[in-house]
Amino acid sequence: MFKKIFFSSLFLSSSILMMAQNFSFKDSKNGFSYNSKGECLLLTDTTDASIVFSCNNPAIFNCKWYKIQTKTENDSTIIDTIAISKKNFKVSADSQSVTLKKIDANVGYLIEYGGDSCDIDRQCHAFTWVTQYQPMDSVFWIKDTIICSDLSLYITPTMYYKTEYGNEKKINRTLSVKYNSFLSDENGGTKIEEIKDEFTGSSYITLNKMPYVDTPFEIEDLTSGTSTQKILTDTFYTQAVVAYPYMITNAAQQHEGDTGSDSMVVFSESFKEALNKAANFRSSGALTLNFVCNANEMANHFEWAIANGNSASQADFRSAFVLFEKEINSYVISDPNLYCIELTVSNIRNDSICKHKSYACLQISESMLQVPNAFTPNGDGSNDEFRVAYRSIASFYICIYDQWGRRVYESEDITQGWDGNINGKLGTVGTYYYVIKAKGTDDVEYKEKGAVNLIRTK
Repeated sequence: MFKKIFFSSLFLSSSILMMAQNFSFKDSKNGFSYNSKGECLLLTDTTDASIVFSCNNPAIFNCKWYKIQTKTENDSTIIDTIAISKKNFKVSADSQSVTLKKIDANVGYLIEYGGDSCDIDRQCHAFTWVTQYQPMDSVFWIKDTIICSDLSLYITPTMYYKTEYGNEKKINRTLSVKYNSFLSDENGGTKIEEIKDEFTGSSYITLNKMPYVDTPFEIEDLTSGTSTQKILTDTFYTQAVVAYPYMITNAAQQHEGDTGSDSMVVFSESFKEALNKAANFRSSGALTLNFVCNANEMANHFEWAIANGNSASQADFRSAFVLFEKEINSYVISDPNLYCIELTVSNIRNDSICKHKSYACLQISESMLQVPNAFTPNGDGSNDEFRVAYRSIASFYICIYDQWGRRVYESEDITQGWDGNINGKLGTVGTYYYVIKAKGTDDVEYKEKGAVNLIRTK
């Protein structure tokens, strides 16, 4: 069984779980309400501040309140305990609550009481430390360091509180941070846009996303509930680089029979994520790739490393083929295999080199050739042409004959099909015969002969 103790101002009352020693407090000017493991209350103003201590359970008795001050002497902490007499309390009519007005800051308050949950020979107790809130006076970063990642902003002053045993701890601020960065957009392009995020920290915060463009920081201290305090910093001149690359391909045609659906491959910052996405882009060879870098202005060196097979699956780019260009147009891959691309963008103007890596993977299918046995050239948009389904075919030839051996269609373009017309006229319904010779990008040869039925439905 546990008890509840209530702390409040004259304007707000909020319940506290005594077992966890969580305290909630708001001063009488509606200042900031602070909670840190039930050990600290943060005041914006002490002159009008008051605390209400409520014993809302008849099983709680013999409540005593103390003020605690600490000092360090000879490498040890000295704790002074000062009893607060009842004459400083405003006692409620039912004697279940007392109000302490004009409380002091940078001191602790200790409450001792008896109750069913307390030991027979020892009272229960609760403790909180009151700290005077201090507005921010500066926000800065380490300017003599070339920052490539993990930018930390340092905030002063740092506020502290003490535990009931005199140990000093830092108080966290809640800060809203706004700044500009270089971002990708939903269409595969890039943009410079404001980022806004909320952080908690005592003396520094580390940004979740690096500012990849020169920008000041607007810091808003949300710790104070009475007023909004903002600091606008000097411009942060970044050396960091970033890229949001993607690949555009000559998209697979429907008749190719590929399982993937994407014609644009977006890179990932994680190789594992890129490898998991390889199945989303499974296409035929030969495939033409166009690499788009999308790097920020800080990048001045570009490396596209292309690996395949086991090297690709293990992210081993040491022996990969490397292209040193910002954008790559019309790079062709043919052989069936897994391909992974690593883009490294760098800023090499400085002694320390900033780098950023991105990854993408795709699968080139083994060759395949499938020939249908019928088609219906009736103009309904479904199966109107006799054409093969294929993957990764390097060369192709087809010849079609009627039942008397006359050649009615001939082509070397696998992407085209026969629409059933002969010399500009509709071919007769019936059986036709084809001869196909093809070779896959994996050097597999195909020699197909067979019959196909031309059917016209009403």
